[in-house]
Amino acid sequence: MGAVRQEAREAQLTLVAKQRAVGEVDAGVCAVATTLEGLFSYAGLPELAARVRPSRRSAGVTEEVAGG
Repeated sequence: MGAVRQEAREAQLTLVAKQRAVGEVDAGVCAVATTLEGLFSYAGLPELAARVRPSRRSAGVTEEVAGG
């Protein structure tokens, strides 16, 4: 039983670390996509700006990929 409890604790720690890492990546993707969207808009390229616009509903993806 001790080994099972140890495995469960390790699995929980791994899950927490994974969720934290995914959140950080999602935030980075959103920041880069927002920056690119602004640069493309400023450069007069609205079609490209629309393609990289970050999704407001799905973290870590563009609006185009999310189906918006």
